[in-house]
Amino acid sequence: MTLQTREALFRDDRGNFILYLAGGDPASATEERIVRLRLREALIWLNEDRESWWE
Repeated sequence: MTLQTREALFRDDRGNFILYLAGGDPASATEERIVRLRLREALIWLNEDRESWWE
């Protein structure tokens, strides 16, 4: 079984950051999360190890 994660950082029309996280077996239902981030948090996310968001 292969566990896959997908992550995407979006910016809305107001300048807010939205982080989309999905993980799990691609053949079954996946776990999804939506996290609102401030500018500083978004910059930290862009520059750090991604695995820490799933702990």
